[in-house]
Amino acid sequence: MVELTSEEQSYLRKLQEVSERGESVDGFIWSRLNDELSTLQGVNAHGEEIRTYTREYDLERRIYEVLARKGLLDGRAGGEANRKFFGELTSEGRRWFLDRDEAARIERENVRGGRRHDYLVALFSVVSGAIAGFIGGAAAPTLIALIRTALRM
Repeated sequence: MVELTSEEQSYLRKLQEVSERGESVDGFIWSRLNDELSTLQGVNAHGEEIRTYTREYDLERRIYEVLARKGLLDGRAGGEANRKFFGELTSEGRRWFLDRDEAARIERENVRGGRRHDYLVALFSVVSGAIAGFIGGAAAPTLIALIRTALRM
């Protein structure tokens, strides 16, 4: 699972909502970039659009490009004027939050299991120490005699 910044997670969440509504993620991105975050100023002599862009345009476009590089968007180049298409969410992009939550749940279980083991070891040590103290205190002379006999002291 790829790591995402909180900002990238926020944009991915928006894209998942678009996908869940049955809308085109690529269409949403291009509508956002070309209709909301830029303004068409005109067309030059070669038929190319002349646009002015807001500050948010560069930031948002970079985030979409990062999501595509990380394999969460099916980014590809092509089409008119070599336009970069962002495509739809990949399966990893659609499942990223579910996978993250599952990984966190497994980690919590592992931590809990480790703590449970530590508590059991501590409890065993206390109980075995108490038993050894009781047996050793009550039967100390007998244990010493047995040890001396075994060692021929």
